Amino acid sequence: MSFDIAQLIAIKYQDKYPRVARFLEEDRKSILAFYDCLDIHQRKIRTNNLIEGLLNKALKQGSKVVKVFPNRESCLRYACCILMEIDEE
Repeated sequence: MSFDIAQLIAIKYQDKYPRVARFLEEDRKSILAFYDCLDIHQRKIRTNNLIEGLLNKALKQGSKVVKVFPNRESCLRYACCILMEIDEE
């Protein structure tokens, strides 16, 4: 059933997002593999809330220490350093 829906979505958006539609048509089995898991696990797998929560928490904690950034570039540089540190862990 989910494959039919995936195909309908691919057809609907093929003009606006051709690469995404083609990817969905060609590899929908692996894209929708999380449906094979138990319902209790599907929500955690299909969303990125856990990752976003971790990133947002790390960025907020770090920015509270610095408080004020002299310019936009320094803020971006700081955020990149935090993200690289998380990636290494």
